[in-house]
Amino acid sequence: MMILFGLLLLSGPSASGRSAEVSVRAVIESIRPDDERGDATGHLFCDREARLEISVSAMHQRPIDLRARLVQLGSGLAAPVGEASPVIANEGIGPTSRVFPFRFTLPKVKRVSNVELQFFWRNPGEETWFPAGRAPLRIYPADAVEPLRSIGENKSLLVLDAEGRLRSFLRKENVAFVELSTSMTGSVSPSPEASPSKSGPKNALAIWVPGEPHSRPRDSRRTIERLFRMAGTVMVLGVSNDYPMLKLIRTRNRTRLDVEMPLLPSLADDPRSQLAFVEAVLMAVSPEDPILFDPEGGTP
Repeated sequence: MMILFGLLLLSGPSASGRSAEVSVRAVIESIRPDDERGDATGHLFCDREARLEISVSAMHQRPIDLRARLVQLGSGLAAPVGEASPVIANEGIGPTSRVFPFRFTLPKVKRVSNVELQFFWRNPGEETWFPAGRAPLRIYPADAVEPLRSIGENKSLLVLDAEGRLRSFLRKENVAFVELSTSMTGSVSPSPEASPSKSGPKNALAIWVPGEPHSRPRDSRRTIERLFRMAGTVMVLGVSNDYPMLKLIRTRNRTRLDVEMPLLPSLADDPRSQLAFVEAVLMAVSPEDPILFDPEGGTP
């Protein structure tokens, strides 16, 4: 299911004041702004197409041209990235908003980068363009899941996921894993088409996404105990929306990491969810040297 989130575009100043005559409001697919923190920044991966719908209105009925330009921000400077792209040409715009589609591809980046999508309008046939608004974006490198691929190369990643959302994500990202299943008696075993872990239980990581049949504490304990027979590290990926939590328990022969964060619903599209998930996995397999997730600057 595709969820749309609105990004309010802020009008920029203009010497003639004509920027206020046209306003733009954007809706970008697969981008979740930090609405809870009052941050309208959209977060997305680089080198992918972003689909945007813009709502355009004007103080008075008039035909306008509208174009967009991507600008990279840094050290107090703003540098345009590529050429401006036309959005609409000679379209009649008035007080009642009209919605237009717009697609654009973000450039490749090696680190988290801040950019703006800036909009400008003009009267058709004239040379002068006026600011119509801007949308702040944060771009992330596209290889966030590469550490997972390394873990899955030797069949050391086991996944028990009744609903299938995590399995679908891992397959989409070409991460190798052994799919686990539960029988009617509650036993846990690899699916018939899956190969057992080649690295052995001690070095394997099992990720469990609890489903309804395992909602009771007694069932959970049994499932985790069965997973420990196949893997030395077990990660329980919950979906709590109340209080995000990471709980790491390490003994001589076992490591257990409980993750209570609403990651799965946005795992396919939100860079922050992917980074948090990957870094939780790295914390589980390397508990002596955890990597913490910084939502403001990515991985330190």
